[in-house]
Amino acid sequence: MDRRLERCKMVVEASEKLGEWELLTFEGKPLPEGANVGATMGKTCMGLTQPI
Repeated sequence: MDRRLERCKMVVEASEKLGEWELLTFEGKPLPEGANVGATMGKTCMGLTQPI
């Protein structure tokens, strides 16, 4: 159960971060320093490939 909770938290947090970045881009504002969409997506997707 704990592993599933951690997976859900990981996805929600990544989605929240990506959504914030997308809104910043839409508003014409710069992304925060160190923001890396590809790395965030890759880390999240790789985390989802791990066994539950």
